[in-house]
Amino acid sequence: MPQFTKMETQILTLVALGFTNPQIADYYQRSVFTVRDHVCNLLYKLGVSNRTQIAIYAWDTGLVCPRDAWKIVRAMLAASDPPISKAK
Repeated sequence: MPQFTKMETQILTLVALGFTNPQIADYYQRSVFTVRDHVCNLLYKLGVSNRTQIAIYAWDTGLVCPRDAWKIVRAMLAASDPPISKAK
């Protein structure tokens, strides 16, 4: 299993849950470019070419589990003001 930084692990989880780079950036108060760089690092470390493959990896390896997924989503929605917009 590749070694991930704490931020990469957090972003991997949110990508697996379907959040966009702008939504992730807003939640972590980082720039979209910083989030994009972390996503690019994840793609490289995993040897995959898109976000869907990142999500599949996260679910298949147990880095994201259904029980914890709702806790993360609820925390993100509660912390966003205004609420996180739905991806277009």
